[in-house]
Amino acid sequence: MAEQTPGDPLLDIYQQALDLIPRKVKRACDIRYEILIKLGNMLDRPDPEGNDWRVMASKLDFPNSMIDTIAYKETEKTVAVLRKAARVTSEKVVRAFYEMGRRDALELLVDFYSSRNCEDPNAGAEGGAPPVRAHSMDEVMESSERHPVQVRPDRAVSEPVDSGYAAGSLQLPRQESSEGRAGVTGGPVALNSSFSSPSSFSNSFGQLSQGSTEDNIEEEFFCEESRQFWYAVKGSSAEFKIYFHFVTALKAAFPNDPLATQLKNNRVLKLIKYVFGIKGDKRDEVKVGKFVLLLGWFGPFRADAQGRCVCLAQIQLLIEGSTTRVGNRLDSWFAGFMSQEEANSRLRGQKRSTFLVRFSESLRDEGGFSVALSVGEDQEPVHFNIKGNPTVAAGTVPFDACLEFVPDHDSAKTYPDLATLVNKRLRGGNPVYGDVFCVRPCPDLPLNVTFTGYEENGAR
Repeated sequence: MAEQTPGDPLLDIYQQALDLIPRKVKRACDIRYEILIKLGNMLDRPDPEGNDWRVMASKLDFPNSMIDTIAYKETEKTVAVLRKAARVTSEKVVRAFYEMGRRDALELLVDFYSSRNCEDPNAGAEGGAPPVRAHSMDEVMESSERHPVQVRPDRAVSEPVDSGYAAGSLQLPRQESSEGRAGVTGGPVALNSSFSSPSSFSNSFGQLSQGSTEDNIEEEFFCEESRQFWYAVKGSSAEFKIYFHFVTALKAAFPNDPLATQLKNNRVLKLIKYVFGIKGDKRDEVKVGKFVLLLGWFGPFRADAQGRCVCLAQIQLLIEGSTTRVGNRLDSWFAGFMSQEEANSRLRGQKRSTFLVRFSESLRDEGGFSVALSVGEDQEPVHFNIKGNPTVAAGTVPFDACLEFVPDHDSAKTYPDLATLVNKRLRGGNPVYGDVFCVRPCPDLPLNVTFTGYEENGAR
């Protein structure tokens, strides 16, 4: 522990933090997102004395196995640790920073939570409910400067493009996770990812909602309409709903929407069940965390001007906009839940410009996606991030998903839905990587049958 001496600046700021922070935010996982990013700027880099994110995780009683997993699979390591610390108090975090001698981290917390600009939306709430998770996209982009990437020198480039290769070298970069902070990665993954199925993917989100009270859950829906829909579904538990009651509420909420009322051969509902990780049996349980993931990726359960559900309409746009005729068959470029390792495996040996789009694991809280692109049969695929802003998007009328292609480094240039971004920017805009566009969908992706009905129509 840091030595306590009279007039010690570290001790002074520690005492201020100890008095202030627990009154402002109860749990470590509820520290505001922009502060988590700034803490990551301080702690993600190895510290000369070792007082970095690993020490913090250890002091928060994370087992070594989990720390090692975060080291391999997560890019924002400090963010990942504190987001997973659902049962760790903010007081314990303050104490950990003091024991690490991290005066900078303590000053950051004190400065933010003592500022008049920091109006905690739950400051007067009964029971001290945790604050809304504020997703600051500007802070995310600013923090990416810690991991600079340069353009591969042996490839013609028509505009600045992140490549994941170091200048003057043809070696693949070391992969710290399945996603790149700066929006692009490349090369093999050192560890098998648990992101190959909706059930395994949702385990990480489940830690957030596990043991939550109804008040805590209410802060995770991005808008009031989606929250009201969830609580309108019959059932006494806020943690889960029965699928039969979920569909019944869907019909009642959007009676003029065929996507909500016509259940037979409904491809939109098939994708929703896929995200929920259920077969669609009447007694299947729909977890609140999986519902929130759906909202982040496809928008709110709110009626548009025609009375249609915004979320269902966005899924329909994806289904219709992602299918392409290749020869005598239809293929979709959307892969759903898929690890980077599996994406690499599917794209190896494919023709240049073959691509797929999948749910992003590291940008899940931002409604993000990841693009995987083959740049040549003898080269490893490269990966690019697509980032959303579900909190802002949920308030737009008409709905706009506010999706940003991260390597463009232009937060003002956004797209209203995923299909528009892929078809206009990746397939018809400037080259995505060097002189390579996204041209042909990767064949035989898991969702191809759901999106195209190819096998069901007997076209194979």
